[in-house]
Amino acid sequence: MTKDKTKYYTLFELRTVQNKRIRIERTENWEINITKTAKSLGKQWQLSRHQKIIEVYEKLAGRKLVRKTDLAHPQTYLDLTLALRIISRWDLVLSYRILKLAAQELYWDSSNMCAELKLLEQVEQELVTLKKTIDLSWTNFDVEFAFYYLVTDNVVKCGAVGLKDQENSENLESRLASHGSTHARLKLINVIKFKDSKTVTLFENWIKLVLEKYSIGTNASLEQYECPGKNSEEIFNEIILEKFDRINKLKNGDAGSLCPPRLINDYNETMGIKTKTKIN
Repeated sequence: MTKDKTKYYTLFELRTVQNKRIRIERTENWEINITKTAKSLGKQWQLSRHQKIIEVYEKLAGRKLVRKTDLAHPQTYLDLTLALRIISRWDLVLSYRILKLAAQELYWDSSNMCAELKLLEQVEQELVTLKKTIDLSWTNFDVEFAFYYLVTDNVVKCGAVGLKDQENSENLESRLASHGSTHARLKLINVIKFKDSKTVTLFENWIKLVLEKYSIGTNASLEQYECPGKNSEEIFNEIILEKFDRINKLKNGDAGSLCPPRLINDYNETMGIKTKTKIN
């Protein structure tokens, strides 16, 4: 007589309505030997009695959920979901235990789903904001109205082109070329393009007030700032981007746009600084 050599693992243990302690087991493929389980519950497994349930479940799953062995004493194995549905009808304690586990899973999934939906909503909003603020049409720095900031030796330098009080002002490309010829190791952090002189002037004046406490040197017009002992680039980039986000919202997203990171990276690589621009 051929023996059943299948390995079984305990799924859970319980006492039935008749106060009989039983163990529900599964295989490594998460099937339940329904023949063996029925016997432990004092029942007799008959496939024909459950044909309708099996048909519906197999249609929902899109595959076969019943497997029979060719042993001298044939055993029938059911997919876990189908098996739990069937054995839940055989004992009320067993039914409660199964439904309780299902309820806990639903609670857990519901909580996770809310968290995942919230995260997805946040990501989507960030992508929308990023799409609105980064102008991917830039091909160079031939920009008339812009605010920019660079870093060298942990000192951040801010500048602007297209200000109202400047006649025949440079565009951004010529300004950056001038900086590049003056400083050997200069890294461009970010550039914000504005739609007109009035807006870039307003933004520059605002940033001056915000960063006043970080100003270094006796000449405030140099617009140089530092956080000694800290990463000035990250700190000021975060501050400036937060202020840009605020002014952009005040103007319904029409104040300006951020330079594409690829253009900033290309500039820095040309300057010999191979670092990726970080946009918060």
